[in-house]
Amino acid sequence: MGPGGPAVRARGHGAGRPVSASVRVLVAGESRAMRSALRRMLGADRRLDVVGLASDADEVLRSLMHLLPDVIVVDVGIDPSDALATIDRVMAERPTPMVVMSAATADGGEAAIRALELGAVDVIAKPSWSVDPGLGALTNDIIRKILTAARVRPARIAAARPGERPAVASHPSLPAFGVDAHGSGWTPCVVIAASTGGPAAL
Repeated sequence: MGPGGPAVRARGHGAGRPVSASVRVLVAGESRAMRSALRRMLGADRRLDVVGLASDADEVLRSLMHLLPDVIVVDVGIDPSDALATIDRVMAERPTPMVVMSAATADGGEAAIRALELGAVDVIAKPSWSVDPGLGALTNDIIRKILTAARVRPARIAAARPGERPAVASHPSLPAFGVDAHGSGWTPCVVIAASTGGPAAL
């Protein structure tokens, strides 16, 4: 905000918060050590305000009601099911931008893809499942993605039943385009593409 200019209001859960104010961050994950490490890392940046820590989906949802975070940072532990359940429930009950941290392994990659399918805004590959000296090297990347996520307006996504993949969005008014019966025709079209977690940000 320029000198003497009007205060611009922020979107979402931080309604009434000037855009220039710190982004409120909730850190979630099963590892107490990782939660503490992220709190120290993020709390050192004046643009961020770590308002709370949560260990599971129930605690995250309770925190959303009274802490009103702008972004949730979700750390995926050795068992990704807890983190994915948290993302699933948040997007179904109280949509909030989420940045997910997942280990750069085959299992971690699968969890990252699933997190994006469930509605996470972005994913960061961390060095390992535990607190690692290499984590500090990701500080700038993590903060940049949190600041970007704070500008997203997430859409509510129905919680998936066990074993079910998220439904693909469609619109009944859109005609079916394609090649004609003789294979000689074409239909002009415009294509807008986004990663699985990206449509809400377009």
